[in-house]
Amino acid sequence: MNDPMWRDRAACLDADPELFFPNTDHDTTVEALRYCQGCPVTAECEAFAKRNRCEGVWGGRLRGRGGLFASRFCVSCGIAVRPVGARLADYPGTRMYTGGGQCQTCFRAAKNRGVAG
Repeated sequence: MNDPMWRDRAACLDADPELFFPNTDHDTTVEALRYCQGCPVTAECEAFAKRNRCEGVWGGRLRGRGGLFASRFCVSCGIAVRPVGARLADYPGTRMYTGGGQCQTCFRAAKNRGVAG
């Protein structure tokens, strides 16, 4: 995790950097988070952002001036999830997180099939 060359292995290496700094005029959070899904260096990226108090999408999470305020992906469908109690208006294109790594939609579907606890 102390590899100074971690950025060279990032899934977003060739992506438009503007994607990772969403604003109210053009929210690119979900698109940016898709790069993070399956990226081999999310831990290094997130640690860098935390250490340097970075804003934007880093390590599969959306960070702001107050710290961390978004989430990762549903393990079942891959859609970005938002924290429990967060408003959809604040996290467009996301689903509610229920715990266990799943979004609320996938959790309910699994429960209806008798798979979820």
